[in-house]
Amino acid sequence: MNPHNQTPKGWHYSGDCNLEHGGMFYRLDEYANGYVDCVKVTPCSDAGAEDNRYWIESGCVNLQPLDEAKAMQEYSLPELPDAESLRHMRVDYSANYYGVEVSESLVLQIGPDQESRESVAADRKVRAGTDLAKYVVRNFLVR
Repeated sequence: MNPHNQTPKGWHYSGDCNLEHGGMFYRLDEYANGYVDCVKVTPCSDAGAEDNRYWIESGCVNLQPLDEAKAMQEYSLPELPDAESLRHMRVDYSANYYGVEVSESLVLQIGPDQESRESVAADRKVRAGTDLAKYVVRNFLVR
């Protein structure tokens, strides 16, 4: 499943087209109140741990002011994007530079145990071949 084009209604996605490399789902419902609800997925292999384990964190991103000139330069934009695109850029910027305020977190393991120098304990284990994006959608986005 490609999370870019198969997110549930009301959710948006920012990240790699393969969620196994990391990404974040978010809703804009509370944007006017200065935050967005989100679910972030980070591969444990980013920290040197098993490559079939993933941190799944739900919480919110507290929105920070966006320096539009800096954002245009960072994203290599020739001109200022429309207001809707700026909202998504602000969410992405705030999450990447200020992080996610986590309210729930778990480590999901897909498939059999693996050896690793920096092991991370799995909270849940599912069978090999489980689609990570579908798992996140079913268990975190549409509850």
